[in-house]
Amino acid sequence: MSQPMFEIPIFGIGIAGNFAGHLQQTGEEKGLQGSVDTQSPQALFPFYVAGASDAYLNVNPYSFDVLMLPSDPSAKVQMEPEIALIAKVQYLGTSVLGFEAEGMTLFNDATHRNAVVDKLAQKKNWGAASKGIASKVIPLADFSKNADLDKYRFCSFLGRNEQWNLCCNDVSLGDYSYSYEQLIAWLVSQSNAQKNEGALHSIQELLDQAGYPERILVSLGSSRYTPFGESHQLGAKDKVCAVLYDSTRIDLEEIQSFVERGEVLQLKRNHVVLWQECQ
Repeated sequence: MSQPMFEIPIFGIGIAGNFAGHLQQTGEEKGLQGSVDTQSPQALFPFYVAGASDAYLNVNPYSFDVLMLPSDPSAKVQMEPEIALIAKVQYLGTSVLGFEAEGMTLFNDATHRNAVVDKLAQKKNWGAASKGIASKVIPLADFSKNADLDKYRFCSFLGRNEQWNLCCNDVSLGDYSYSYEQLIAWLVSQSNAQKNEGALHSIQELLDQAGYPERILVSLGSSRYTPFGESHQLGAKDKVCAVLYDSTRIDLEEIQSFVERGEVLQLKRNHVVLWQECQ
């Protein structure tokens, strides 16, 4: 297993609904409270909280090269590659005062779609190696609209029987419904306001259970699936490849050519690459 170039936080949360239409493609909007606004993120969900009272959240789900599928043979699992921020947290008592994004990487928020659960988080962490994370991080000195970060894009592919298909739309960091200053403001507000109700957890309660960690991992959400990605679930021996890249140096067509030729190591030299094999 490859080793990370950074310390992965022991507290991980994801954003539901940060790309218009993605929740509707997955059917997950049915589990959220009230009507779903397609123009803004809807909720936060945990996938790893060391010290959480919910036992499944205590299981470290991260893997750099393997995705362990659920033991249930009828499980329907979809890949959800997305950008993740490593953020330093500022607290005021028990409340979140702010987040400072220090780096970004790639994350596979793989989801067990047909799991019968009480909490959305139970579809996200079913055990060890149920999540994917790249071993490289891009440092961030400034996470704002003025920092020229829209040049960073990410794309993802599913490989099966030596055939590769684009699984999620190729998009930029700025294409998220909320990004930069607007995203940080929403994260602060949602972290403090979200209640332990319905399918959701209270983020404040989880931060308390984790001992108010200094840093957290925030997964920003997957882009919309391509028609192929929407209609395909993951199976044993499938491969997942996602690439976070600087679009001033390479484009989607070149990336797909590298992936199809199996030249992933060359991609990794200059870009953030997440490669997993399903088992």
